[in-house]
Amino acid sequence: MKIIKVSLVVMVLYCSFLVHVEASYLDPMMSDSQNTWLGWYDAGLNTLPEQQGWTVINNPPATQPSIQNNVLYSNSIELQYLYWTQTDKYICFPDSHGIVVEFQLKINSSRYIFSSDRWRTGYSVWVSDYQGRTFRIGIADTGVILSNDYDWLNINSSSFVPYNTTNGFHLYRFVIQDNIGQLQIDGNNVVSLAAGSVNATTPNMVLFGDATMLASHDAEMTYIRYGVITKTGDTDGNGIVDIRDLARIVDYWLTGNCGCMSCCEGADINHSGRVDLEDLAILSLGWLG
Repeated sequence: MKIIKVSLVVMVLYCSFLVHVEASYLDPMMSDSQNTWLGWYDAGLNTLPEQQGWTVINNPPATQPSIQNNVLYSNSIELQYLYWTQTDKYICFPDSHGIVVEFQLKINSSRYIFSSDRWRTGYSVWVSDYQGRTFRIGIADTGVILSNDYDWLNINSSSFVPYNTTNGFHLYRFVIQDNIGQLQIDGNNVVSLAAGSVNATTPNMVLFGDATMLASHDAEMTYIRYGVITKTGDTDGNGIVDIRDLARIVDYWLTGNCGCMSCCEGADINHSGRVDLEDLAILSLGWLG
């Protein structure tokens, strides 16, 4: 039986080299050698996020987002929700292969509100795993802040770090690995925070925009993407994609109950919960690279 599986997988691996570029999740613009991107929004396609598979919440619809010159423009007023979510991917915070959220953003204005027990910013980016554990990145026009809970509590947050977010587009990169969330801006480490406990928020979710209703924002975004931190196809984390990685996929071929933390020992490369052709095609991108 295993010989049959090996033959099948090798055959499909060869075929995947020929056809993988046709799959949307292997779009070269959204691929690199260190990450497997699971989902994204690209304003360069000149469509709103909801037209690229994201869910929009705009309530009440006091302002409307727009696309201008390959940029997503959004602004909210106080007492208005305006944000987008993606919940159809299998996101988790494993110890070995972490999660990365990357976006390019210019803040024109984003209000920072601080009280004795909670804070708010007009613009924020969230990511939560399958247990509902949550990181929130608060981005104001005067700086940034991290929280590891759903309730914006100061006791579960970092300090507020002054930063000029309004002087042009900045590249934000939030890495979650070994249960630590680290925010980089333009390649510089800015602030970090340990992962928190299980929250009441929606699991397996990425969110961006104004989800507070108490603050307000005016911002421009070119893209956001999220994925798994690993050399593409490297199931065992040794930095090489070779026959051992293929063998691991063979061992778990068509397994449909991969747990989030182990992801079938890395064979479930895209964290979909199942080892299948998508994982095989992703492995082919990094084969012997």
